[in-house]
Amino acid sequence: MIRSMTGYCKTDVSFEGLTCDVEIRSVNSRHLDIRLNMPHQFVYLDEKLKKLIRKRIGRGKLDVQLHPEQTHEESEKLTLNESLWQQLMAIAGKVEIQTDKPLALQLSDLFGIKGLLTFEQNEIDHTDYEGLLSKAVDKGIDELLKMREREGE
Repeated sequence: MIRSMTGYCKTDVSFEGLTCDVEIRSVNSRHLDIRLNMPHQFVYLDEKLKKLIRKRIGRGKLDVQLHPEQTHEESEKLTLNESLWQQLMAIAGKVEIQTDKPLALQLSDLFGIKGLLTFEQNEIDHTDYEGLLSKAVDKGIDELLKMREREGE
């Protein structure tokens, strides 16, 4: 069967409660040139995913975009240092009493206070994401090959 060298697919995959959008563009090239674009925390999977692609595609220039979905609550958290907050409020109260004027604090003033707000990134289970990204690449290649075959006809 004749396959076109150019192709495009966009699909999504679900695995273990996670989802991933995958988009693959392919153009003609004598050699196989794979560019993977995915979040930086999964860069360690780069070679493994390229190996999956090499098993099924022999040539062409491929641009593979992987966008695993993460809920904001799962991956990031902002916390307030309660003890420091209480100290700041006590100081603000003393200043107001001594100056007999209300203290006009803006939220932006509080962001500059070291240690008041802490940004934490929660660890994610990489094994689940590894399976998700592998399935996304497989499904994307399936869709790309179907499209190439249709175009080759």
